[in-house]
Amino acid sequence: MSSDLSSFAFELRLFGTFSCKVRGKPMPPLRSSKGDQVLALLALRRPPLDRGWLATTLWPDSTLERSRFYLRRELTHLRSALAEEAWRLQSSSRDSLSFDLDGAWVDVLEFDKLILSSDGRDSAEAIAIRSAPLLESVDEDWVYLERASREEAFVAAAQRSAERLSQDRAFDQAIPILRLAVAHEPLRESLHRMLFTALGEVNDLAALAKAYRELRSLLRRELGVEPDPETQALVRSLLEGQRPPGPRAISMPRAFQLPSLTSNLVGRERDTEDVLRLFDENRAVCLCGPGGVGKTSLALATGAILSERLQCGGAFVDLSSVTSPQGVAAAVGSALGSRQFVGHDPVETLSGLLADKSMLLVIDNCEQIADEVAKLVAKLVSRCPLVLALMTSRHALRATGIANYRLGPLSLSPSQSDCRSPATLVFLTAAARSGRVIEPTEEAVAHIDAICRRLDGLPLAIQVVASSASTLPLAHVNQMLHEAGNWLEIRGPSDESRHATVSEAISWSVGLLTDSERTLLTAASTFVGGWTLEAVTAVCAGELEASLIASGLSGLVEKSIVSFQPAQESGRYYLLEPIRDFASTMPVPPETAAGRRLRHFRYYYELTSRLGPLLYDRQSDRALQELETELHNLRLAQDYCFGQPPRQQLFAGITAQEAGMRLADRMTRFYFVRGPIEEGRELTLAALARATPDTSHSLLGMVVLSAGIYEGFLGNVVAAVEHLGRATALGRSAGDKALLGRALHNLGWSQQRHGLYDEARASFTEALAVHRQNGDPMWQALCLQYLGTLDSVLLSPETAIPLFEEALETCAGRGCRVVEGYAQAAMGSALRQLGMRDEARDAFRQSVDTLRALGNRFHLATAQTGRSRLALEEGDLDTAKALLTESLGQFVELGCRLEFAACLETWAEWHAAADQIDTAVTLLGHADRHRTELQAPHSPQSVLETERLKTRAQEVLSPARYRQTVAKGKALRQTEATALALSQGPLVNGLSHRVHKPLD
Repeated sequence: MSSDLSSFAFELRLFGTFSCKVRGKPMPPLRSSKGDQVLALLALRRPPLDRGWLATTLWPDSTLERSRFYLRRELTHLRSALAEEAWRLQSSSRDSLSFDLDGAWVDVLEFDKLILSSDGRDSAEAIAIRSAPLLESVDEDWVYLERASREEAFVAAAQRSAERLSQDRAFDQAIPILRLAVAHEPLRESLHRMLFTALGEVNDLAALAKAYRELRSLLRRELGVEPDPETQALVRSLLEGQRPPGPRAISMPRAFQLPSLTSNLVGRERDTEDVLRLFDENRAVCLCGPGGVGKTSLALATGAILSERLQCGGAFVDLSSVTSPQGVAAAVGSALGSRQFVGHDPVETLSGLLADKSMLLVIDNCEQIADEVAKLVAKLVSRCPLVLALMTSRHALRATGIANYRLGPLSLSPSQSDCRSPATLVFLTAAARSGRVIEPTEEAVAHIDAICRRLDGLPLAIQVVASSASTLPLAHVNQMLHEAGNWLEIRGPSDESRHATVSEAISWSVGLLTDSERTLLTAASTFVGGWTLEAVTAVCAGELEASLIASGLSGLVEKSIVSFQPAQESGRYYLLEPIRDFASTMPVPPETAAGRRLRHFRYYYELTSRLGPLLYDRQSDRALQELETELHNLRLAQDYCFGQPPRQQLFAGITAQEAGMRLADRMTRFYFVRGPIEEGRELTLAALARATPDTSHSLLGMVVLSAGIYEGFLGNVVAAVEHLGRATALGRSAGDKALLGRALHNLGWSQQRHGLYDEARASFTEALAVHRQNGDPMWQALCLQYLGTLDSVLLSPETAIPLFEEALETCAGRGCRVVEGYAQAAMGSALRQLGMRDEARDAFRQSVDTLRALGNRFHLATAQTGRSRLALEEGDLDTAKALLTESLGQFVELGCRLEFAACLETWAEWHAAADQIDTAVTLLGHADRHRTELQAPHSPQSVLETERLKTRAQEVLSPARYRQTVAKGKALRQTEATALALSQGPLVNGLSHRVHKPLD
């Protein structure tokens, strides 16, 4: 460094206290320290800066408008203070700002230049320039990063200078420099070893022993560890008069250092491994993902590992304020300490700087200028064989040689080694950093899991909510996220991200979209749980051309606003919930929003029309899966329909009343197969409530029939018989044979469960005749199966078998797989009654395989219960327990109280077989309570099976104890009875959590 700075018209010192001279004289004090920071930022960030970015960086707690006002005010005072040098403040455009440093001297920039030199003498000069930390008295977020990188560089310079002095055997001069480095990095043992070596070389053994004692005391106090074995061995050898071999005992440092993460990276272990694996075959990788997903943190964590393998370490380039193509190369050059771009080709200049360097470039926030970054990086890695590049961008970078890695939200599923998910761990960590240590109890983890799911696993959102809600009960935070519309504006800790709120992070991304992409984004927020290209094209009809919709979706995926999951036939698009919340608040004309909601409803109404008939044929599994995928959108469509006046015309002469009834009817089979049954029942009752005297009997009968089916599956036998009787009458009066046949066989099923066996047989027989008239083989097979089941429960399995065989023959080759599954399970029960266990086992196996493949949860659970009875008869308690555990969980989730009671009775047999008579009787008491409340008596078959168990129990227990145990069972809550049934064996912990809501 030249000792004479009089030749510079402008002198700026940022190490220590801010100091500025203009033409050799101190610049007059500015209005506030913010003016000093404006000048410092303009000097340090060489590319033209965006005024909005500069304003929000310096005044992060103010609105953008207010912060811009403050910036204008400080610039006015700064121009006045600069006097003749005010020309240096320049604006190439209305929104940009820069500071011309031609003929100027800035201590930090001079330090940066000297640091890059490989000459140890320049390192010594750099040490002399850095008199104190950068802007030592300023405590602002942006200063931290700038300061941290210089402190790392300062230590590297001290190491380099000590290396040169060591080579020259000038150990007495190296010692004070090494003491300075140790004071900055007291826990870095490699620095201490360098100091110990130098002290040993000058034979100052007393100072060496003292320095070692101080290190050992520090490590014990701070980390609870002893010095490394390498350090201990070195000190021992030096104190014994030995010398390390050769004059180069002090290792050469890396030239560049990446900023350090302020905390450990949580939940990204798999991503870190995947990115490192990508570098095995690529030299340039871009981390793509939405704002707030943690790209920068992952880049720094991965970069720290990569840079350790490279001789020159790694350099960090922040492009958040770069808006011009020319600024990209300048920003990279600035990170490398070079500003020699005037009159030179930037690629040639950077290639010259990096040609022989083994190092990593971490280039952050590339989305504003993605194409230019891709071109520059592709050229640099092709010309500089030892350079690696790791970029972060919300847009994928498209260039030869760059591999894109899409970073998704944190996993919401618990890992194998921890019952908590990565998202939950991030929440707990963020809460702890804000001062709230949460005990991870089962209840707390459940609340946190719900919060993280509402936030779709987005790390920034999780961290902001966890840290800002540190004084609120977790249940309240969860409720707030579902009810409050302004949670996106909650401000988190200042060091989590350059975006203080989730809204700011998303707004930054949305600001980079085209007009058609913004339109498409607001339309996409109409959907819940994802959508297809066909669906969004229907919703956007009249707003955007189909070609613009397809290209717009591709653009939104490329810019990490929308995620895409390919499928075999098509693909599905998704918005993260925070992005959807933001998009739904974007301004849209009321008539546009209303039109979208109507088109959304019509699309899903027509979807149920197309899929409804498929629920009963060989394509039922595919139709069920598609409806389950679209369930969130179907719920939204239902809400829309029932929110309209009943007589309002929606489209094509269809009123809201008729649409709601048809929608309820079409969804019936889905709900009782996949659940939740209670939700289907509520939909049907809402449709019934909108019926009017002029509603057609066929339409009304369909909905009444659905209501009866739901009541039957929920175990409300009396209500089921009433509804189904009414549906039968409506079918007769309307002359609707299809409705009449369906109503009759469902009526028979409910009558059988109510103990009305003669009435049930009459209903089944008439239904069979009607279905034969209609020529529908599936419904004929179903009635035959019901008739056989009736015989079976009336202890006539020998007459049931031929009916089941006829049902299976009727189904054969016609794609009636669902009915085949029912009939096979019923056949298994009848064969078991006849003692034909091998044949029964085969029938149950076929039934379970068929129903599991179709996803038919109710009948699968029924088949599993029947199969468990066979296992009990054969003494196979382990198999019986596994089958019963699955069945019980399904019945509880679906809300089927009568089947739940029957399953508990089988569980009672299992506990009796395991010599747990008290538990068996308790479960029987609880099951009896359900049957009494539901007015569903035992069938002759179940009477025979339970009476044997009661007789055995009464032989073991005294009459008083037997009565007390039965009473205890009747007093239990449903959740308690479930836990009691599952209370033995290793399967309990894994399966009892499937119980979500009580039935009683």
